[in-house]
Amino acid sequence: FVGHKFTEAGCTADPSKVDALVGLERPETIKELSLFAHSSGFLRPYVLRFAELAVPLTKVINDALKECPKKGTKRTRAKAKKINWDIPGLNEAWVKFKDALGHCVLNSQIRPGWPLMTASYASKYAWGSFVFQVHPEERNMDLDKMRTAEILAVDSGVFKGAQKRWAIVDK
Repeated sequence: FVGHKFTEAGCTADPSKVDALVGLERPETIKELSLFAHSSGFLRPYVLRFAELAVPLTKVINDALKECPKKGTKRTRAKAKKINWDIPGLNEAWVKFKDALGHCVLNSQIRPGWPLMTASYASKYAWGSFVFQVHPEERNMDLDKMRTAEILAVDSGVFKGAQKRWAIVDK
């Protein structure tokens, strides 16, 4: 499990691997951004709203490579192109994504007697969900007021194809 750290309290991302990613300079080329995006993928289980935060960055990569074959000179040239950081919201998306990577959650062990709970969200582009436990006294509180919440699992993804046209309530 490269990049993961297991303790008695639970499982989380290896802090040294996270620090290495968070410490990277802003990429200049599509290839550098693509390498960063792929390298950060192992953090998906530890970053709330990972897919949603990654959408603006992966859109830049996908837009640059959509007309290219999977291999060859044309793709190599496309990857070498400079990123236009003047695209509205792109730099802010970069900063938010890196900030989220630096705040990985600890996936805890199950606590007997504490209720299992779930929460989910969906936006126009992405979805996410997590399973967590809270002290029994907090089970009816609003999520943002819970202080003992311990996350057991996180998952997220990006809507593709026809899924993008679904109503938010169906996502």
